[in-house]
Amino acid sequence: MSQAPSRKMDSFLLALLKRLVDDDDSTRQEISQTIYRLGHHWPEYVLLTCRHYLWQRVWLPDIQSTIILNSMEMIIKDNLSLIRQPVAESLITLASLRMTTLIEEHRQSQEAACNLMVAIGLRFLQEVLSVTLEDMKKGFPSHVYMVKALIRLSTVNIHGMVPLMEHILGIMIPVLMEVTSDYNQSVSAAALGAFSKNILIYVDTVAKCPQPTVTKESFTSHMNTAYDLFFNKWLEKEESPLNITIIEALGYITSLMPKDSLEVELPRLIPEILALYEVQSEHFAITQSLCHIVTTATDMGSQSLRTQMEGLLNNLHEQLCVLVNSNDQLAAENHNQILGCFTVLAQDHANSLMEFLLPQLEPNNPQTRLGTLSVLKHLIRAVPSQLERRKAQIVAGLKPTLLDNSNNVKKLIVETIGAMAHEGYLDLEGGKIMVEFIMQQYVLSTDSGNPIPLGDDVNQVTHKDLSAICEVMMSALTALDHMEDVLWPFLLHFMTLPQYTKGLTMVSKCLTQLAKKKLQAGDEKYFLIYKENANLPKPQALLTRLLIIACCPYEGEGRGSAVLRLLQAVSLNIHAAIVRLWEEEIPLLVNDLVESSGKTLPQHEWEEKLILLLAQTLRIIDDERWTCQLSEEINQQIISSHSYPQQKGFLYKCLGMVLHHSDIKDIKKEIQQMLQSAQHKEAVEREGVAVGIGFCSITNFEATFSSLVDYSNLNLLKKTRSFLHVLKDESDLEVDNAKSTLALCYGYLALNAPPDLILSRIENHILPVLSDQLSQLGQMEKEEFKDSTLTMSLIKTVTLIARAMLSSTQTLLLNFTRKRELLKYMQQLIKAEPSGLLQTPIRQLAMNACLHLVQLNPRSNEADNCQLIKSCLSSIFSLVPVDPSQGQEETPVNPEGGETLYTESMTTLHCLLKHILLQNLSPEGLKSIYEHVEKWITSPRDYERERAVDTTSELLKFYWQELDVENVMAPINSGAVVGRLLPRCADPVLPIRQRALDSLHILLKVQACYEHLNPDEQNEQEETLKRIGQRLANTDSSVLFQGCTDLAKLISKHLPHDQLSNLLFMLFEGLVDHHPSCSNTAAVIMKAVVKRRGPELEDQVSETLKVLHLQMQAITQKEVTLTVLETITLLTSQHLPTTVRCLLRFPAPLDQCTSAIWRSIAMKPQLATSALKQLMQYMNKSVPSNERSHPVRADESPDPLTVICALYEVVSEPESAEAVNTLYSDLFSALLIHLGSCIYANLPYDFIPHCELRQTEHQSPTPTCKSRALCLCSVKTLRTMLNRAQNEVVVNFIQEKGGWDLMLDPDTYHEGIALLARTMGFSNERQLIGIVVDLAPVLLTSQEGQRATVAAFFAELLTCSFISHVRLTNILVNSLLSCLFHSTMAVRLLCVRGLGNIPIGVPRVMERYSSDLLAAMTAILESKEYHEEHLMIEVTSTLSKLLDQLSVNAVGPFCIDIAKGIRHFFEAKSIQIRAAAFTVFGTLAKCGHGHSRVSFMEEIHLSLVSLLLHLNDKSEEVHGACLLTLCSVAPYMGSQRVCAIIQEQSRGGSLKYEEFLNILSLQLIKDFPRRIDTYIKCCMSFRHMGPRLRGDAAFLSAVLSQSPEEPAQRSSWIEKLSCIRIQH
Repeated sequence: MSQAPSRKMDSFLLALLKRLVDDDDSTRQEISQTIYRLGHHWPEYVLLTCRHYLWQRVWLPDIQSTIILNSMEMIIKDNLSLIRQPVAESLITLASLRMTTLIEEHRQSQEAACNLMVAIGLRFLQEVLSVTLEDMKKGFPSHVYMVKALIRLSTVNIHGMVPLMEHILGIMIPVLMEVTSDYNQSVSAAALGAFSKNILIYVDTVAKCPQPTVTKESFTSHMNTAYDLFFNKWLEKEESPLNITIIEALGYITSLMPKDSLEVELPRLIPEILALYEVQSEHFAITQSLCHIVTTATDMGSQSLRTQMEGLLNNLHEQLCVLVNSNDQLAAENHNQILGCFTVLAQDHANSLMEFLLPQLEPNNPQTRLGTLSVLKHLIRAVPSQLERRKAQIVAGLKPTLLDNSNNVKKLIVETIGAMAHEGYLDLEGGKIMVEFIMQQYVLSTDSGNPIPLGDDVNQVTHKDLSAICEVMMSALTALDHMEDVLWPFLLHFMTLPQYTKGLTMVSKCLTQLAKKKLQAGDEKYFLIYKENANLPKPQALLTRLLIIACCPYEGEGRGSAVLRLLQAVSLNIHAAIVRLWEEEIPLLVNDLVESSGKTLPQHEWEEKLILLLAQTLRIIDDERWTCQLSEEINQQIISSHSYPQQKGFLYKCLGMVLHHSDIKDIKKEIQQMLQSAQHKEAVEREGVAVGIGFCSITNFEATFSSLVDYSNLNLLKKTRSFLHVLKDESDLEVDNAKSTLALCYGYLALNAPPDLILSRIENHILPVLSDQLSQLGQMEKEEFKDSTLTMSLIKTVTLIARAMLSSTQTLLLNFTRKRELLKYMQQLIKAEPSGLLQTPIRQLAMNACLHLVQLNPRSNEADNCQLIKSCLSSIFSLVPVDPSQGQEETPVNPEGGETLYTESMTTLHCLLKHILLQNLSPEGLKSIYEHVEKWITSPRDYERERAVDTTSELLKFYWQELDVENVMAPINSGAVVGRLLPRCADPVLPIRQRALDSLHILLKVQACYEHLNPDEQNEQEETLKRIGQRLANTDSSVLFQGCTDLAKLISKHLPHDQLSNLLFMLFEGLVDHHPSCSNTAAVIMKAVVKRRGPELEDQVSETLKVLHLQMQAITQKEVTLTVLETITLLTSQHLPTTVRCLLRFPAPLDQCTSAIWRSIAMKPQLATSALKQLMQYMNKSVPSNERSHPVRADESPDPLTVICALYEVVSEPESAEAVNTLYSDLFSALLIHLGSCIYANLPYDFIPHCELRQTEHQSPTPTCKSRALCLCSVKTLRTMLNRAQNEVVVNFIQEKGGWDLMLDPDTYHEGIALLARTMGFSNERQLIGIVVDLAPVLLTSQEGQRATVAAFFAELLTCSFISHVRLTNILVNSLLSCLFHSTMAVRLLCVRGLGNIPIGVPRVMERYSSDLLAAMTAILESKEYHEEHLMIEVTSTLSKLLDQLSVNAVGPFCIDIAKGIRHFFEAKSIQIRAAAFTVFGTLAKCGHGHSRVSFMEEIHLSLVSLLLHLNDKSEEVHGACLLTLCSVAPYMGSQRVCAIIQEQSRGGSLKYEEFLNILSLQLIKDFPRRIDTYIKCCMSFRHMGPRLRGDAAFLSAVLSQSPEEPAQRSSWIEKLSCIRIQH
């Protein structure tokens, strides 16, 4: 005992008990197991704790209390010896309480408590009995669960209870009278039944019991009382569950009753029990009880039982005749109990039983027969000794039932016969009839329709069921030793009877077993005595019959093997000489059948094997008489086999072989009989006759040939021109069929006859007529000749003749002159077959004929072979398959057996191609055949692809097999073949994948031999291919993809360089395969090959790109397109200059595929950088199309539009950002320069000064569409490039200002460039250094558009103040100055404008460049380019800006030169120039001080006239400029009065112009009298175009010329001058 548990265990156990209310069943079960395990360690502690818990909770939920009680029961069972009595008594008390106080809703808990009580009673029986019997002792009925406890105790503890049973019964039986309720009565009856049963068990094993003195007699009085109570009082007349319990109890109680009492009660008891069958629905308990009662009565030799026999038998038999549902287990058990009753009765009443049963077989009632037969079968097996004297009676009584038509009855009859056979019944007269009955049922069952129904029985026996039963029964009968003499040789009788043909498999097996047993035992009865038994078949008849059966070996459940084994077993009975031969040959034939099937063993091959066996047999027997008898027997069998063409055809072959081995004189008669008896419409009979005649001709050629000639002259054929010719108006197909037979006869005659005799007949007699007939047949095909029988026969004849010539050594060296002619006929027949439909074997037969013809001399030329191959491939590959799942919407009309015909056709095609290849076993020969197969490999139809790949595989295998691997001199064109097959390795059709891989394997092996690879490398290839094959067979797409990837690596590694391009171009075609998996595979492999072997493809780059570009337009799958792009990217990385040059040959505008290629290149940053550099090189070299003087050649720079389009695609790809940023300045500069080259105008229109020049010299041609597109693409590319470099601010700003549109207009182009420069200056300072450095040299180029662009860009940059920070000023200024005098007007103008922007953008550096700037401006002024208005405007504007901000010291050295230069423009036609010139002159006024004062004063006086005259200029701008200039220079003239007059007038004086001139001139005369002449000369030289100013000049000169003293006279003179000025 373990140590007592702690207090914690109390809490834990209590918690477990409370947790049992959980709704989860698994939780409750786990708790129960936990309690049990605790109880295993501390049984009493756990039991008492549970007892205490239950005692305090009487109304605990039923499930909770049940689990606790069950756990306690398990603990007690395992630890009963450890339980002390006080603990046991307390548990008994608890169990009693739970059993008796709970209500019905707690039934489970009561059952558990009852089981607990029983478990305790196994050791503490007295204690339990005292509790259970307590109420009974007081005279009260016990609680039902107390009674149940007694029942269970008596069952589990027989040896403890039975010795106490007399005491228990003494207490219990008296109180039974007080039990009133049916339930309590039922429990009480069950208790008495259980007690009685256990008493009987105890008594039967009394020797082993502890108290052997206990006997049945000890309980007779108690049982008699119980019987009286149950039978007379409790047993009810109506159906009641109580009746069943009582009857069950009575079955055991009667065994313990006194014999005399039972003898008295039997006449009442048995009828009463039989009457219950009609009352109660459940019969099993009744029958079981009845069986016990009958057994007891029989054992005591009751006479009363005899009086009850008739009623008992009738009742039991009637129940047996009721159909029993096999699914009803209780009904089946009841049936068996009834049979048990018959068994008991048969022991002492066998005669009465047979007298009752046998007459029951006669009525034609299937149900009655079924019941009777079941009893008979049972009794024959159960009590054979009691029926020993009645065997003959039973056999005779069974005969009427053999005519019953019910399968259920037949089945039972067969089973009864089986039981009789075991007991020797069939040795008696009539036994063989029983065996014949089984044979009849077996044959009928395999050949009959539906069975005759037997009511609604669900156990209806079908014909198939009955057949299986008969087969099993015959096997069982054969295994019985005493049945050998009954069956042998009786069963041989069935072998020759046609009606038993379908049962010959079973019969053959039985006979073989019997023959072997007798032969091994040395039984003389093995040898057949034909004289004593006329029904036995003769040896020749038996041999013929067995050969006929064997010719169709897979019919009748494979009877061929069984028949052959039988032949071997009975060989001694056929002929003693053949035993050894058959022992050797027949097992081989049987083995062929076992290892093959109907599909793998063709019928004709099997028949050839049997014919060979027959030939060997005849050769060994060598008995003319025996052979002649065999010939007669075969002829008889031919007559009887009229309805079996297959067998009949085989018999003709056998007969031919027999005639070949016999010396029959009248051979012609035999042959004529064969020809006339044959059904010529049956193909197998035609073939059989022809083969037989061929065999006969081996030794009887002349007679055979003469017989055929005679037959052709019969009335049936006399209308024909020749023995093969068919009249067009003949409608009798029988005539055609006969001629077909005749044609075949000549064919087999040629094949089998001696060569020295037949060759001349072929040339002189057969072939001429055959050719003529084929020609006639071709004409009939065109006229829709319906029957193909003659056609096929003629083709076979051609084949046989070719075979005959091939087999003859005499003809091998001769030329077959009609070979080409016959091949032509065969091709015509092949082409005439309906396309796609396999209706007849004509294709296969014609190809087979070609197969043999091509082997004959002379060898066919290549053109004939190509035509033959093409015809055969087209005819076979296009056939729609038998399987509709492959045919999709197409509906083939294939006859039965079409699949076999197709297989034969494919095999023949392969053989034909192999023989053609064998004539030229070389790479060229293989290529010539493969070229015809290749186009089918990519067919959209699955079946066509599969056939093509299969054919390719077969050809390659054959090539490998025939190849001399040690001396491979030339490689095959493996690249093209591999490229075509690789996509098929991922074909949706699994066989195609496998065959494609097989083909690749062979190609690699051939290549390995050519390259002389070492064995290790070859083994590595083999292992790799095995692994790839496993992956390709997987349906998982990822595994399949990995397999294709591995295959690509293998191919790219081992393919020779010279085959690389062939491989790739085949893969290119595979990119547009109809199946996504194949095109994907082609793409993946292509990429892998290029990745590994790309450096070797430099010479093929151009062609590769052309083909890929073309294929991309047809590709429909996105994945394939992406892989192609990745491949081109790889190729570009390997051959960048070549690839870029080739890509630029695709014209602009770029199509979608070319654009995708460029974008794919751009996705690799490093590659994109290199590609951009290449494109910039081409762009820098390119010349706009309008400047080309000659057409572009292929080797020249590409079209600029193409280049810029390519560049656009590259920078459009987001992944190119890194490359764009890396080459930012170079790229920007190149694009800007290119834009300057492509804008179609050398000068902006508004730059041209004179209208006449605009219309002549400088007139630009109208822009073309291409130039417009070039401009658009250039601007778009520049904009995209800025976006890609994250200069969105620049792009958006220019877009808002309309800058991009300005760049596209030649008149505003420079404004757009200026806007771009301005924006770049403010937004992208860090990149400008590189840009400016790249652009500066362009100003020195000869292309004006480029220089103008850079000049405009630089000019605008000088407006940006930041350039001084990045040290760009020097480059910009020097660049503009450098092209100021060597460029066109437009460039010079833009340079001047840029220099003029210096004061705006970088005023701080003006002093540094003042000398250069002023010198440049002065030089331009001195060039006197008056017609360049815009230039002069810019020059004067620039001078104004410069002079405004430059110091006097900086301007001083240039002041006079500027003044002199600017004076020339005072009279310019342009208002702007005049105004600007006056303004510049006024600006120079600040230099009037210092050392230049005198010179400047001189310039003032020289310019004064122009200033005064232009004060009256029509232009307000000129007027204002002159007025300001006068005000500026007046202080430096040296006259304060003059200065004051001018200042006064400038401030808005009231003087008119004439008055102003008059007053000023007077003052000038006064102050500068010596300069008056200079003024007048200036006036006289004034040449302004306007008459007004010329008049003013005249007026001024006049004013200055006069000097009257009187003012009145002067006024008068002035008025006259004014009038004159006005007139001018």
